[in-house]
Amino acid sequence: MGKFVKSSIPARFVRTGLAASACAGFLGLLKLSAVSAQPAPAAPAAASAKADEGKESARCLVRSIHALHEGSAFDAQLEPLKAQLKNPPLSAWKSFRQLDKQELNLPQKEPGNFSFPGDHRGTLQFLEKVEKDGKLRLRLRLELFDGSAKLLSTTVLIDNGGTLLQAGTKHQGGMLVLGFTCQINKQPNKP
Repeated sequence: MGKFVKSSIPARFVRTGLAASACAGFLGLLKLSAVSAQPAPAAPAAASAKADEGKESARCLVRSIHALHEGSAFDAQLEPLKAQLKNPPLSAWKSFRQLDKQELNLPQKEPGNFSFPGDHRGTLQFLEKVEKDGKLRLRLRLELFDGSAKLLSTTVLIDNGGTLLQAGTKHQGGMLVLGFTCQINKQPNKP
């Protein structure tokens, strides 16, 4: 643990939002694209409040899943992810149980924090929406930590309403899989 994982994603996983690959014992999330996000300088409170009015936001459901090689149990709460969990590269794992579920509301460019088993923590940040060829996608920055050690830092692009899986952290004789299902919040109609 404590290794920074950096690689590129196979094109066949872009369509499904599934991004996982074996990497030195740590099946890590793969990079779809690189973005160097620099924090914006602090703005006066009035200007900041006005800027927030038109700011996009996203809602993400973060699931912590325990995968085991043995057994055949499949947690009913994970039914929406069944196709992704039962197909390569995760098809070697036979049993899946949801350990935790957290909801994050992510205003654009503001990181949201979550925790996952083994005293790990992570941040997820909605960077921007991307529209191309009639498809709406979200660009997200994901960082995972074990104490102060950064395990992963990557920027990904997923379909609006899609799920991204990140796997690899060992846990109780199996492996942890993190599932991120994200959707852009609808903007209220302006008068």
